Amino acid sequence: MNIKRLSLYILITGVIFSSCKPQKGKDKDLPAPSSADFVFERKIDPADPDDKNTYTFRNTTPGVFITSWDFGGVAKSKNPNETVFFGYKGTYKIKLLTTSAGGTTTITKDLVIEENSPYAADFTIENVNDYTFKVTSTTPGPQDLTFKYANGDSSKSGVSTVYFPFKGSYDISLKVKTAKGSSTITKQVNVANDDLSNPDLNDPIVKFLTGGLDAPNGKTWVMVSAGKSGGVGPLNTLTPDWWDQPMGFGGDAWDKGMLSNEFTFNLRQYQYTPKSNNVTVHWNFAKELTGSARPKDQDTYYSDPKHTKAPFIIRNANSGVGTGYTLDFGNGSYLGYYDRRYNHDIVRISADTLYIRHHYNDDPTADPAGDGGVRYFTLVPKK
Repeated sequence: MNIKRLSLYILITGVIFSSCKPQKGKDKDLPAPSSADFVFERKIDPADPDDKNTYTFRNTTPGVFITSWDFGGVAKSKNPNETVFFGYKGTYKIKLLTTSAGGTTTITKDLVIEENSPYAADFTIENVNDYTFKVTSTTPGPQDLTFKYANGDSSKSGVSTVYFPFKGSYDISLKVKTAKGSSTITKQVNVANDDLSNPDLNDPIVKFLTGGLDAPNGKTWVMVSAGKSGGVGPLNTLTPDWWDQPMGFGGDAWDKGMLSNEFTFNLRQYQYTPKSNNVTVHWNFAKELTGSARPKDQDTYYSDPKHTKAPFIIRNANSGVGTGYTLDFGNGSYLGYYDRRYNHDIVRISADTLYIRHHYNDDPTADPAGDGGVRYFTLVPKK
């Protein structure tokens, strides 16, 4: 055997030996995951020994390095140990998910709360008339409180009123934070008939947007893709002076996002209903929504579950912008373009065209109140 053949033989033999050798970390069995477990007990407050609604929870899983709690829908936490306030009586399913060296396991235990806490959120409802309701928080010592109404409005006042002008059932929710913790309660009011004196019934701006009561299914708008139909510009003008989309809106970000959607506004119940969850996403907000960062000025598309049916508020805010009317969306929904700007100015509107804008900023950390730019869109009724 010559030198070349000997070298080749040694090389091949070495490769075969190496390939048959067990691979560290691959063939080695992982340990069984530690069984998730936790303990809990009522927290005794010396200043309030009768408090039966505050509990402490402690993760006792051996070797755990990831903890995830769900306290029966009351709260969630990633901390190994947690203190939680349960405002209302009932049985709560406490679920713990843990990850140790061998994998992930879960456990669920029941916690029975026998009575409502005097510190739990609560309120009274008084009928001012057939369509207006006065709500009053009765929770003692609130550090913070928020009423939320089914029409999309809200209030931070302990006493406020809400107007529901159309026949139907409406939720009113109160979230309260006290020294004990946070809690939320929801109650419902019923309206027997439409309020024919509602000024929105005869407001031309509202009727242009929704079709009025003559459109029982609302009015549906779609975005225009043509050149110069939108863009971005400075706050103090009514045109997209910085960039007016001279070639129009197109590409996957738009074709599979906002352009593929439809937006319905129904005056009855003041409901906004997009056709789907498909939205266009601002390039610098993409990571928080999609999980992947995007290059500068390269928007993307996404199916956002928060872009869904929601109450809207249209009002003559005397904003000095175009019509002076504003359009706001509740429940974190929005008009097809994601950049965390949920409040719009109606610049122009007619039976056939809606020209609208909202604040604009490339910085995800910026407060919209300080935005110096705006983004424009043109919409037309669906044919």
